[in-house]
Amino acid sequence: MATTFSHTLRSLRADNFRGSIWLVLLGVLALIFWFGWFFFAQILIYSTSQSASLQSSNRAVAVFPLSEVKRLHPGQTARLQLAGLENNGTITGRVSNIEQTAQGLQVSLDLQPAPDVPVQLQNGMSGSVKIEVEQVSPATLVLRAIGAAPGGQVVFLAP
Repeated sequence: MATTFSHTLRSLRADNFRGSIWLVLLGVLALIFWFGWFFFAQILIYSTSQSASLQSSNRAVAVFPLSEVKRLHPGQTARLQLAGLENNGTITGRVSNIEQTAQGLQVSLDLQPAPDVPVQLQNGMSGSVKIEVEQVSPATLVLRAIGAAPGGQVVFLAP
């Protein structure tokens, strides 16, 4: 049976679109927040050493690949992660000196051991070092991944 025209107009007048409008506004607000994060959030980029060892309780030496020569310089913040102490063995420090050797870049670190490190630091303890080399936005990372930003390169992952 067909609906009469007057019943159809009455149904249209009775419909309430407030719920739909709120959902659209909520979606627009979420999109604005995402764009803000995408362009303005800062992500730390680290360079990781091939090896590192303690020279004393407040000094360490790490070896980095030669390809990192342009990214590393004195004064950068570093984190030494001692082998076997993954949860509690992180010591912060700063890059004090960089020398180019046959093995790679030898980076000297001045450490600031925290009092809560659970073990006594001894010469020769090994681990790895992460040095903060830059802060970039997620948008910059995406542009680098597609090769459209300075310093970017296209990386293909094998299946």
